[in-house]
Amino acid sequence: MIIGFYLIKGAQPVRSAPFYPEGIIENILLRYNHLKGQTPVTKYQPIDRAAQEEGFDRPTPRSSPRVIVGLVILGLVLLVSLGAAVVYLLQPGAPTESLRDMFIILVALEFLVVGLALMLLLVQLARLINLLNNEVRPILDSVSEAANTMRGTSRFLSDKLVAPVVKVSAGVAGFRRALDLLKFWVRK
Repeated sequence: MIIGFYLIKGAQPVRSAPFYPEGIIENILLRYNHLKGQTPVTKYQPIDRAAQEEGFDRPTPRSSPRVIVGLVILGLVLLVSLGAAVVYLLQPGAPTESLRDMFIILVALEFLVVGLALMLLLVQLARLINLLNNEVRPILDSVSEAANTMRGTSRFLSDKLVAPVVKVSAGVAGFRRALDLLKFWVRK
C-alpha cells in the first residue's frame, strides 16, 4: 500500500497536516514508499489509468529480461542447428541434391513475394504522387495567393495610410520645434 501523494517535480507538495514543518511529511512518505519497494503516486496517475482503460493511452511495452534471455537462447539453438546441418550435409551419401532443389524453389518463391511487394510499393508511390499533384498543390497555390494578397494589402495600407500620417506627424513635430525655437529667441 502506498501512503501519501507526491506531486510532479516543480509542483507544490501535498501536506496532510498543516502544523508539520514544510517537507518533512513528503520525505517520510517517500522514504516509507521506497523502503516498501513502491513508487510514489502522482496526482496524474488516476487520469493516466483511466486513459489506458479507455484505450486512448496505451502503455509502451517493456522488454523483460526473460524475453531477452529467450531470444539469446533461440539464436544459439539456431546457430548450433545450422552447424549440425552443415556437418551432416558434408558427409558422403547425404541428400544434398534434393535439398539444393528445395532451396532453389524457396528462393524463387521469395523473389516472387519480393516482386509483388515492389509492385505494391510502386502503386502506393503512384497514389502518393497523384495525391500531391491533385490535392496538396491546389492548397499550396491558394495559400500562396492569399499571402500575395496580404502582401499587396499591407503595401497599399503602408503607401496610402501610414506614409501620409508619418509625413503629417513629422511636419507637425517640425512646426512645433520651430515655434519652440522662436519662443526661445523672443524671450532673450
